Amino acid sequence: MTDATATVAPLHGYRVLDLGRVIAGPHVGQLLGDMGADVIHLERPGLGDDSRRIPPFLDEVSLTYLISNRNKRSITLNLKTERGREIVKDLARQVDVVIESNRPGVAERLGIDYPTLSAVNPRLVMTSISGFGQTGPARSLAGYNQIAQAEGGMMSLTGMPDGPALRTAAIVGDYLASLYAAFGTMVALMHRERTGQGQFVDASLYESMVSVLGPALQEYLSFGVVRQRTGNWAPTMAPSDVYACSDGPLMIVAGNDAHWASLCALMGREDLKEHPDFAQARARVANVALVDEIVGGWARGRSRAQVAELLAEAGVPCARIRDVGEVAESPQTRARDLITKMAHPQLGEIETLGVLPKLSLTPGSIRRPPPALGEHNEEIYAGLLGLSGRELEALMREGVI
Repeated sequence: MTDATATVAPLHGYRVLDLGRVIAGPHVGQLLGDMGADVIHLERPGLGDDSRRIPPFLDEVSLTYLISNRNKRSITLNLKTERGREIVKDLARQVDVVIESNRPGVAERLGIDYPTLSAVNPRLVMTSISGFGQTGPARSLAGYNQIAQAEGGMMSLTGMPDGPALRTAAIVGDYLASLYAAFGTMVALMHRERTGQGQFVDASLYESMVSVLGPALQEYLSFGVVRQRTGNWAPTMAPSDVYACSDGPLMIVAGNDAHWASLCALMGREDLKEHPDFAQARARVANVALVDEIVGGWARGRSRAQVAELLAEAGVPCARIRDVGEVAESPQTRARDLITKMAHPQLGEIETLGVLPKLSLTPGSIRRPPPALGEHNEEIYAGLLGLSGRELEALMREGVI
């Protein structure tokens, strides 16, 4: 576990109430917690967050829960009870940020929505992540990564031209939405520091997917052209594809005209540098089939190591297609502390993803492992809210905590 004791973490002194569930909401809390915020994760009594029951498991600990809930304290509270909702208001008075990830309307029905909580704390920033946002005809639909990828256009662009649409294997919908939500939270806090006003931050998985359609979306808006699947080829440049070497595939990207000139020199095709069909990126994209034939023919007679070495020396980007294990063990991964050690009370010392991004003066750190369910009930309810031991016992008997 890293310990940035030499500096004060950038969000030290900020307190966050995390009502989020599964991945997107809790991951916002973890991002803020990694940078020093005091994050209190509110979970259901007896059950906890849904992610505690999602595989894979290591010694009965969900790795899905583990990857999005470090640097937090856990309390349990039944929001379906009147007393539970009163306690949320009491907590809202004590925090800077509330995170929630229910379907639109749920927080309002429970009486823990932004108008209600901001009434007791006008400086409160409340961040909501939902499937499709708080407004619009799809607002009430459930939000899952796969659903967001399908509805948000990403699946239509993923896959081979002659094959079906495919989902991207990574959980990009949740994680990207959490980054937008964390960014929105920080911007809202900056506004609050200037004006004293809190505000509501509305983020969604669907919008995060639409936002990364990039040129494909603008192409439709500008020309009415619907981009189709192109497999591994990025249709804004050429060559930019996976090419078969003698012992396996290699991704090669000549991202600009200078890269292309260098590649031509390597291939012994100086004649192509200034050829009107290939000299500029626009021409190469129009003649991508010929480009692929030329580059593919050159790569095919050499090993991946040979091609990669030649391209690296010439400054032409290329990459092996690595699996997760290779990424985890990569010297680059290790040099960047992308994998770090964390002490866990049940699992011992384990390796996990490091803290991102890296700040030069006030880096984040892992100060706490993911908590046990309700581990900090007494610490929060007695220490922060001032409830007595007798009151806590009554809340437990009544199923409130």
